[in-house]
Amino acid sequence: MGSALAQLPPTLVSDWVSGAGSIQRYDATTGQYLGTFGAGFVSGPLGIAYGPNGDVLVASYSSDRITRFDAVTGQYKGQFGTGFFSNAEGLAMGPDNLVYVASNGTNNVVRFDPVTGQYKGTLGAGFVNGPAGVRFGPDGTLYVMSFSGGNVTRFVPQTGQYKGQFGAGFLSSPWDAEFGADGYLHVTSVGGPHVMRFNAATGQYAGVYGTGFVNGAVGITQAPNQMMNVGSLDFGWVTRLQTNGKYEGYYGWTFLQSPYFLQAAPMARGNIDLQDWVGDTTLITATIEIRKPGTTTPIRTLTTQLTSSGNFTIPATLNGTFDIGIKATHWLRKTLTNVFIPSSGRVGLNVSLINGDCDGDNTVTVFDYDLLSTAFDSNLGDPGYDPNADLDGDKSVTVFDYDILSTNFDLSGDN
Repeated sequence: MGSALAQLPPTLVSDWVSGAGSIQRYDATTGQYLGTFGAGFVSGPLGIAYGPNGDVLVASYSSDRITRFDAVTGQYKGQFGTGFFSNAEGLAMGPDNLVYVASNGTNNVVRFDPVTGQYKGTLGAGFVNGPAGVRFGPDGTLYVMSFSGGNVTRFVPQTGQYKGQFGAGFLSSPWDAEFGADGYLHVTSVGGPHVMRFNAATGQYAGVYGTGFVNGAVGITQAPNQMMNVGSLDFGWVTRLQTNGKYEGYYGWTFLQSPYFLQAAPMARGNIDLQDWVGDTTLITATIEIRKPGTTTPIRTLTTQLTSSGNFTIPATLNGTFDIGIKATHWLRKTLTNVFIPSSGRVGLNVSLINGDCDGDNTVTVFDYDLLSTAFDSNLGDPGYDPNADLDGDKSVTVFDYDILSTNFDLSGDN
């Protein structure tokens, strides 16, 4: 994994206390308590999600509204949804950049624009019974936990088309779910002291884990280290479990009372093929821009060192659909369009970058030739050596670097 893991956003936990409550922050690596936000603005806080602009959205069961907070400072930024649902529970960002809210009291799911708060319709009526958690799969399918119905129901979010259900006979009051690094959907049940795995595409049961370590299993989120963090309602803490069931400890005891929902920072993972490079890949810094689709203005810009095999991992702290621009020092930018980042994060952001951009302006031109010519015949440690002209990374600026630049001359990267 890339070095971006050194500074991770905290894991967020909704803590409902006597009809009020707050959102608690915990260190994503150690579980150390980092404080709270939202007290006085949320009433019976349950579902948590990152919005498409970096806000945190919180569903309030008791006051039937969605409240926005700044993801870094916790500052209150407004609310919406009052009058459109009853007893809001889970919520999640969809691939259409709308937020989907489980309305337990009306047995449906309600959609809103998370930025403007505009109502965008409902789905699921007649198919869900006591909806609690809502999650999206990597393919954009919506999964709704029917607390009273004892199953998980699938929908096409944009149309509301029903796509079947599963879990009946296995689940007892299903509450929340998350996709794991193993590809399975991991489902919690308030009535069960464990977590169950299902093949989300087929609905086939794939085993259980966590027995004895969770009790009254509620919220679940995949941490940056790809462990499952599970809220235990009866224990009043969050348990860490490997997806193979191995117990890795707990956190939040003495601070939490009712850890109903959790949200860790969604991680984006991928691989960068650095064309014509024979040097040390771990010395290369990649700049990754997460953008509103169809624009070149970044919502978030992150830098990360690559691993020896070119892999990277960054904390997105955004949910929804985005364009993602990826550039490394003297390589041209590649932009991936309409990439959906669900709550569980995104894998497979793989690109191959064209070499030759010595001056970093995203084009290979005579200006790059000038830089290479100035550094020509120099070696690492020489006064005139320029690492951005050493295109192949062999610690010398030679005719091999000229060949790379000549081959890619007049090419430009994506916007």
